[in-house]
Amino acid sequence: MKNWSPTIFAVALAFFNLCGARAEAENRVAYSIALAGIGIGDMEIAVSREGLQYDARLEGSYRVLFWSGELFSRAVGKVAPQGPSPSSYRSTSRSDDPSETVINFDLGQGPVDWNRTPPAPAEWREGRLPLNKEHLRDALDPVTALAASALGSFGGTAPDVCEKAVRIFTGFVVFELDFQGVGVKQGNRIACSVIYRPLSGHRADSSSVARLAEPGSIEILFEQLNGGVWLPARVSLPTRVGSLVVERS
Repeated sequence: MKNWSPTIFAVALAFFNLCGARAEAENRVAYSIALAGIGIGDMEIAVSREGLQYDARLEGSYRVLFWSGELFSRAVGKVAPQGPSPSSYRSTSRSDDPSETVINFDLGQGPVDWNRTPPAPAEWREGRLPLNKEHLRDALDPVTALAASALGSFGGTAPDVCEKAVRIFTGFVVFELDFQGVGVKQGNRIACSVIYRPLSGHRADSSSVARLAEPGSIEILFEQLNGGVWLPARVSLPTRVGSLVVERS
């Protein structure tokens, strides 16, 4: 768990950009986290909006064998016609290897500078593809991505839920999630077909990235609540020790 790829967790967060209640005051949603069928933690997402300004936060914790930790992430920015545009993102990890990642954005352009304290170890950086400046354009931080629809950038119908693409920068890697339509409908639930596209910052020979990019390896199930709001009910991602499942509590 200490070496658990941050890309996996960022992908899980990014799924939540596809739906949610519109945030006029504050909305909170709780989720449980399981790895290979064993509960390892939980997280809560809170989104608030005042005028055109938004504040999105995530708090989570995990415990696996001898490893445990907490994650606190926050993004603030402005809601533009095309969707939310972040100004800053800060993510603090409290564990045996504590760290803080900060990303600053140019509104409407994308990330312009970022920093990790302490810097990532040299061995972590070895073999990684350089970040491509073109890939960073219009990229969102993970928390803004999860809050996008709650901030008014989502149409609200079943096809819309499964027909969307989002580009995300974690402070280390850039990737896209490309939703390509409804896979299966089950009453008030739908499963979406999604493709993970690594862009830059990752290791070319990463087994984690290869697993995520395999067709059908990512599963996501949405549920329609009263009022027509679609909410992620369950997300499953592959890891080397089994599926990582994030499920609404």
